[in-house]
Amino acid sequence: MKRSIIILTITLLLISIGIWVYVFFSTPQTNSTETFSDLNLGDTTDTLGQPFREPSEQPVVDVTGPEKLRQLTTRPVLGYRDIMVGTSSDRLVQFVEAGTGHIYLINLTTGAEERISNNTIVGVASAAISLDGRYVAVKIGHGLNKNVQIITVDRQADSNRAVVTEFPVAVTDFSITQAGELLYTQSNTLGTAASLYDLETKTTRSLFNIPFVDAAIRWSADAAGPHLIYPKTASQLEGYLYEVMNGVFTRLPISGYGLSAVGNEQFVLYSKIENTNYINRTLWRASDSTVDGISYPYLPDKCSLSPHSSTTVVCAFSIGDTFSTTAAEDWYSGIVSYQDSLWEVRPLENAIIRLSDPLADVGRGIDIQNIVVSQSGEQIYFTSKQDRSLWLYDKVASN
Repeated sequence: MKRSIIILTITLLLISIGIWVYVFFSTPQTNSTETFSDLNLGDTTDTLGQPFREPSEQPVVDVTGPEKLRQLTTRPVLGYRDIMVGTSSDRLVQFVEAGTGHIYLINLTTGAEERISNNTIVGVASAAISLDGRYVAVKIGHGLNKNVQIITVDRQADSNRAVVTEFPVAVTDFSITQAGELLYTQSNTLGTAASLYDLETKTTRSLFNIPFVDAAIRWSADAAGPHLIYPKTASQLEGYLYEVMNGVFTRLPISGYGLSAVGNEQFVLYSKIENTNYINRTLWRASDSTVDGISYPYLPDKCSLSPHSSTTVVCAFSIGDTFSTTAAEDWYSGIVSYQDSLWEVRPLENAIIRLSDPLADVGRGIDIQNIVVSQSGEQIYFTSKQDRSLWLYDKVASN
């Protein structure tokens, strides 16, 4: 009896082994290059300079609708610019994605979005793009004297190529001019030094020196200026407004606690604290330096000059807004948020024109920041402070 049980057990074991061998060798095996779902995480190895193109089969931006106000991205955007490429008639917007440093191009004529660089750059805090889109400067981290990387995008007929190089010095603040020059500052023991780096010739020259650190700079689109400079806005700090034109450092007749400003050779819009009140003013620079009061409320950091008109500035505010003495600080830190309308302001005419109320137009209140006006003045771009999505207001749209 025991012998028969042993024989039966061995027989069952051999049958089990046979079934396992059959299943193993009859099932197709995957090779070493397994295919997984594309999670769109980018190329984390990032071999710099390798050709890369991410196809976009379907438009991601609605270009058929008549709406003047449209959302261009759901991706969070750090820096962006409407760019000009050769003789192309297509309207293009190039932007840097927050979190990855990937560079994307949106064709506003077709609605297609294309990733033109998959070089992942961790810790990108800000970005600037040249007018032709060939150069992108990104700053790694916040604060004084941080590393900057220059991304050169070389567009070819059959591929896009992006090469990343480390900028040789750490910087505090930076911008790229219309002529494709990198303007940047560095803090030192004497204050802040501003320099120009030519992205084409790779040469550097000194521009001017600022006799203090933590400077807020309203860079001009031209290296010559005028650049507006003042200490970073703080309600407990008295600020003074300075102008640099062709390397000459001049103090303007504007000062006050919590000072912030935006302006050009025609005028300066500024805000400050006066008798515990937050006030807005205009300085007429082109005539007799007269200072006028302004009835509408605004934060200068939510305004941008128009490159198309020296007498126009675009601002985001609501007529019903009221600002405390710490308004600018609270807005930057996220303590307060606003539901803005988009306005065209013409200080010389003492006129304001409301272009769009996002809450009414698209059913969404937007805290508007980083306004950029196109070269023609017909398109106005901005990002939402809530989610950093990129938006377009198109003056020439049908509705």
